[in-house]
Amino acid sequence: MKENAKTLEMAKLRKQIEDQSALLADYSRFKDIVDHADHGHAIFDMDGRIVYTNEYFARIHGYTPEELESRNFSVFHTDKHFIKTAEVTRAVEENGECSNYEIVHTRRDGSEFTIRMSVRILNDENGVPEFVSAYGIDIDDWKLNQKTNELHVKFLKNLNLIDTVLRKSVTVDQMMSDVLQVVLDMYQADRAWLLFPCDPDAEQWSVPMECVRPEYPGAESIGQIFPMTAEVKELFQTLLEKDDVVTIDSRNSIAPDDINKQFSTRSQIMAPIRPRTGSPWVFGLHQCSYFRQWTTEEIDLFREISHRISDSLSTMLLVRDLRESEEKLRYLADTSMEAIFFTRNMICMEANQMAANMFGWNSPAEFIGKVVSDVIAPESWKMVEKNLINQFDEPYEAVGMRRDGSRFPIIVHSKSILYKKQYKVQATSVVDISRQRETEDLLRQARKRAERYLNIANAMFVALDTEGIVTLVNKKSQEILGRDKQDIVGKNWFNNFVSESIRDQVREVFQELINGNLELVEYYENPIIAGDGTERLIAWHNAIITDSSGRVTGLLSSGQDITVYRKAQEERLSLKKQVLHAQKLESLGILAGGIAHDFNNILMAILGNADLALMKMVAENPAYDNMKAIETSAKRAADLARQMLAYSGKGKFLVEAINLNHAVDEITHMLEVSISKKTSMEFHYSDDLPLIEADATQVRQIIMNLVTNASDALGKTGGIISITTGTMNCDESYLSSTYVDEIPPPGQYVYLEVTDTGCGMSRETISRMFEPFFSTKFTGRGLGLSAVLGIVKGHGGTINVYSEPGTGTSIKVLFPALTESQVQSSDKTEISQAAWTGYGTILLVDDEETILSVGEQMLKHMGFDVLTAYDGEQAVNIYKKFSDSITLVILDFIMPRLDGEETLRELRHIKEDVKVVMCSGYNAREINRSFEGKPPAGFLHKPYIFSELKSVLQQLINR
Repeated sequence: MKENAKTLEMAKLRKQIEDQSALLADYSRFKDIVDHADHGHAIFDMDGRIVYTNEYFARIHGYTPEELESRNFSVFHTDKHFIKTAEVTRAVEENGECSNYEIVHTRRDGSEFTIRMSVRILNDENGVPEFVSAYGIDIDDWKLNQKTNELHVKFLKNLNLIDTVLRKSVTVDQMMSDVLQVVLDMYQADRAWLLFPCDPDAEQWSVPMECVRPEYPGAESIGQIFPMTAEVKELFQTLLEKDDVVTIDSRNSIAPDDINKQFSTRSQIMAPIRPRTGSPWVFGLHQCSYFRQWTTEEIDLFREISHRISDSLSTMLLVRDLRESEEKLRYLADTSMEAIFFTRNMICMEANQMAANMFGWNSPAEFIGKVVSDVIAPESWKMVEKNLINQFDEPYEAVGMRRDGSRFPIIVHSKSILYKKQYKVQATSVVDISRQRETEDLLRQARKRAERYLNIANAMFVALDTEGIVTLVNKKSQEILGRDKQDIVGKNWFNNFVSESIRDQVREVFQELINGNLELVEYYENPIIAGDGTERLIAWHNAIITDSSGRVTGLLSSGQDITVYRKAQEERLSLKKQVLHAQKLESLGILAGGIAHDFNNILMAILGNADLALMKMVAENPAYDNMKAIETSAKRAADLARQMLAYSGKGKFLVEAINLNHAVDEITHMLEVSISKKTSMEFHYSDDLPLIEADATQVRQIIMNLVTNASDALGKTGGIISITTGTMNCDESYLSSTYVDEIPPPGQYVYLEVTDTGCGMSRETISRMFEPFFSTKFTGRGLGLSAVLGIVKGHGGTINVYSEPGTGTSIKVLFPALTESQVQSSDKTEISQAAWTGYGTILLVDDEETILSVGEQMLKHMGFDVLTAYDGEQAVNIYKKFSDSITLVILDFIMPRLDGEETLRELRHIKEDVKVVMCSGYNAREINRSFEGKPPAGFLHKPYIFSELKSVLQQLINR
């Protein structure tokens, strides 16, 4: 029994402990909730001493819970709120509680706030009051939030009212008038207005629209326009820079005082209105009856209203502009010189008057309903139909057809568009270019004539429009600029062809000339940029171009390239030699062409007479040696003339079968004296070397130039130059890697190779070594290898180069080898000439009497009958009479009245297969270019001797 009682007591004890633990846990959770509640809770005893506060209650009073413990609750009260405190105390004592009363408490820092409280007395288990429990919340923040919410609702209602007005408006004037009235009432102001334009650079401004109280009329009512004063300009600049609401009054105003006084303005608020098109406006309110302090809420609302007005105004103005544009487009379409029509499924739906006029109908109504094929010629219909179906939207040319069936050229431009927001149609414009074509033809003919004249001039001709765009260049300009015509015309002259260092200066002078601010400078020098990037100095002569009304349309300049001349002055002695040498070569080419006719005619008379005299003499004649000397000297003079013509590119090579080994041997001594004493030469000849067909003099020049270049590469230190000859079979692959434009045919070639142990060349130098005037030597002419390449190409050969920096250079020149049959054929021809006798009648034509005399004697000596003519006209007349009996005509190329080319053309009119031998100091290739694929039967190079004349005639007559 004792044990059972003890067990029961232990069980009760465990139960009490568990209940107490549960109470403690509940208390802990409750206290945590109260401590972190979003309202205040405090407990104080009946003497007012605080025994507990949560965090919220302590925080709103400026304390921590720990700091308030043991303090008296009266710390929160002040004497001026004594009555309210006494009333609450009395109510609690009478009723045991007091709920939801508002009282002012004092914070730790002395500031006051309103708190809503509820207090209640807590009794002990005997019903005796022990503590007071107080709950409270700071209602200042709550009141503030409530007021903010009310203001925001009002803000939204006002904006909704503004939006309603803006949505209902149809026109800009109606919208702005209604908005001004609503805003005037909304703000209870005295005047609402719009100012335009808000442009500091404008000369004046006005108030085109306003809404006012009757007692405060504004600027619109009196129709006043205000000048742009400095004060107003400053105000406008401030508005635009700030781009926000500005509030001002007459006591502290940036607005002009005189305007404030005129309109009794005491306070105002304004903001810029910025539509997306046009100038800014200003939207504002005036308070005239009293000085008004604009609140933050009023300013925020005004700002938002301004933004919404800006957006709506932008939309309204855009719609208005679109309508105006549509009306303008309709007017333009109706008055356009282009035919404009809309088609769907190839049928016209709408057209302007010009469409009817252009295609032969009286009105657009007659044109509507027509099929596109009714106005397009059959030859263009397929193309137009295809372009319309494929919606091709680029302009193109076609042939139009009028109602009467007549054709005319047109330009068609179609584009697919949405028609009346319903379906897509093709909008087509057509331009009649008949007159344009006629004008273009006339202009084209005139331009061709002008270009033909300009292209034969030995000077640059460049025309620029007023913007400096190139509109015309001649061949000389293309040559100097190193560019084709299409790469020059249409480009800005200053940006593309004038040196950057002087570009702005030259452009400025040009612009002053065009504007008429500068007297025309007829002579002007400035450098231009060639296609290879080099500069060329040009001496210009300028002339202003004007149209029929006298308006300046551009500048025409002729220019001479004076680069060489100026460069010779600047580079003084060393470069002067190079330039002078180049000028000599150029002059020689020009001189050679000029003197070829007269000089060769003189030599012809000397050689011919000497040749005839020698044929009549025996070797024992005392004058024989003298005559031989005359012949030799004349031949040397003729050889000199040929060399001069060769340099000019018009001369004849004295081609013969030569041995390359012999050609080297003949100038060995000259080579050895022309190189440095520190340089030694080695010769490696190939035995049984085939002959080549070449001009021995030109081959010797090749050898001399190559050796001279090799010697220069060795420099002062000297070295070894090797000359090697040999043969090689060259295939197409090898020949394509050589340095000629036209690849020669594969076969056997004889080569001459010049090798030096000098400094070698880089890839860049090799790529430019054959350019005229290119040289790596400061004092070098840079012409040697260019001349070598020209001679080799003229002989049907080619060149190969092997070189690397530091390893020396090897240049191999290759000539086609002659076969044995070619050599034997040449020999047989020479042997057979000796016994040949001519027959028939020869017509000899030349403007030189001595040549006629000599030629006649040579021909008669060969056995021919001879007729002579001193010019082309006489030759034509003689040939008309005796064409059946004349076997062959020997015709001089350069003659007065009718030259050789014109005479041959007339002779062929008489007899198409006439045999003509053309005589000239120029080479046959140059002559044949003049005959458009129908060259004369033969060519005889002046001056000629009896045997040469005989050889040419024998070949032609026996053919």
